Amino acid sequence: MSTVYPHLTPEANAAIDLAIPERSRRMLADRFITYDRLNPIFQAIDYNVCRPLRSRAGGLIVSGQAGTGKTMLARAVLRRFPSRVATTGEPATCSVVMINMSEAREAKHVYTRLLEALGCPNVERYTGESRRILALRLAKESALLLLVIDEIQDILIGSLRQQQLALEVIKSLMNELGISVLALGTPEAKDVMAMNQHLRARFDYYPLPLWKADDYLKNFLDALESSLPLKERSRLSSLGIMRMLVKDSQGVLTKIVERVGRAAALAVESGQEHITPELIERASFEFPKYARAHLDGSPS
Repeated sequence: MSTVYPHLTPEANAAIDLAIPERSRRMLADRFITYDRLNPIFQAIDYNVCRPLRSRAGGLIVSGQAGTGKTMLARAVLRRFPSRVATTGEPATCSVVMINMSEAREAKHVYTRLLEALGCPNVERYTGESRRILALRLAKESALLLLVIDEIQDILIGSLRQQQLALEVIKSLMNELGISVLALGTPEAKDVMAMNQHLRARFDYYPLPLWKADDYLKNFLDALESSLPLKERSRLSSLGIMRMLVKDSQGVLTKIVERVGRAAALAVESGQEHITPELIERASFEFPKYARAHLDGSPS
């Protein structure tokens, strides 16, 4: 019977006896770690999604510099409210969809991307008012409750008229469908909704700051460590390692996670079975052998 390691999650324990190449690659897999700063955001999302549909729906703006965890948050929200396939007695539903505002200069782009997110085929066949009507109809039939809009700050790149029209589309979707909106973007995201007086009053603002060596990071690293299938404790939340990670990453969450994952893979490949400051330093310039083999097709 395999040894159970109490410092690991059940999922990490299940991976502990994998072959070294596979376990090394597991360290680099995308993983979502719930942390304290996200709790108020999830509570607000749950409240907005679960309350009855209404004409004056509200929303959230979550902003932060690149790498602060906005994409991970969006993926977690999509997993939190999974779509349901159609059955004999129940229609298919899609409670949450996500669109991206990058290069969306026209109002029609918003409707087009919404249709694509809802799985509409041959979207290019629909134009003008027919595109808008179809988007609204499919959203209602899908029981859409939350629209996630990534890169919301890209609205600011368009002309003033384009900006106003894009915001009017967002307001129209909220009004006609009674749905909430989760807008994600850079620190400039807050300025986007401020351009429309109706939207400005409807949105709450949640910034994701850069990380520092404090209790937030300590709790996050404890959770991250428990997800990495290493047989020995690494004590990532010790003050020395926290300060090292913050300094090297400049407080950017994705860089912290990447560095820890690479150090964990190096630990497996070296037989150390725990992460040390030396391995964290090596991970700044050295890539795990089996991860490289997996990427270039070399035998492992």
